[in-house]
Amino acid sequence: MKNAIITLSIGEEFRSIAEITHPLIKQYADSCSADFIVINEQKTSTGARPHFEKFQIAKYFDVYDRIAYIDTDIIILPKSPNLFLEVPSNKFGACIVSKIDGRFAKEISLINQELGQIDWHHDYFNSGVMVISASHREIFNPPNDELIKWSSGDFRKHTKALFDQTLINYQLNRLGFELYDIGFRYNHTPAWNNSHKRFNSHFLHFAGSKGHRKGIRIEQIKLDYIVATSKTRLWFRRNFPHFGYILDRI
Repeated sequence: MKNAIITLSIGEEFRSIAEITHPLIKQYADSCSADFIVINEQKTSTGARPHFEKFQIAKYFDVYDRIAYIDTDIIILPKSPNLFLEVPSNKFGACIVSKIDGRFAKEISLINQELGQIDWHHDYFNSGVMVISASHREIFNPPNDELIKWSSGDFRKHTKALFDQTLINYQLNRLGFELYDIGFRYNHTPAWNNSHKRFNSHFLHFAGSKGHRKGIRIEQIKLDYIVATSKTRLWFRRNFPHFGYILDRI
């Protein structure tokens, strides 16, 4: 099996974040015996936000059997388990988030309205971390008219609809693939409301504007990088998370 870990870094903000996080993602790729690949050019036909460049993943299955996609705004902690061993190769791995956030029901309703009603048989997952096999390639090869409509449709003027994430969810359900929940420890976003315990997870995801601690996103990432790369600080934050709650707000 030939595996790769792929991330996406387009735009000045993400290039700055990448300087901090990519060395850790590269180390993780090495520990999983996987190649490390950065998508840093816009090549889809949408001309829309760079989020949709995740759909470039499809072409990499010309070379790789399995791919783990990991957002650039994620810090991977040392000795994190191998995701390729965690997720069965016949299933699509991601963290289910509809358990904690009811707003995704609106996303599902909207995309069904815009692209056509389908049998939605899975919970809604976050696309920041995904484990994908070659058999799932078609998820990342949606009909071009659907990709353009969802990425740049007029309805976006009146809604805060999510970007690539809802379309990937739609594709998974439309094509009938099985979903494997990797759990929040592989995609610990602020939405889980237990940020002070995040260092007991494996992947710290700084999704959204809130973040895990006080300060702008890149400054939060810098501070968590210091913890992640210090055995003493990491031990303290793992064993005394309630003190971490205070530290995050200083």
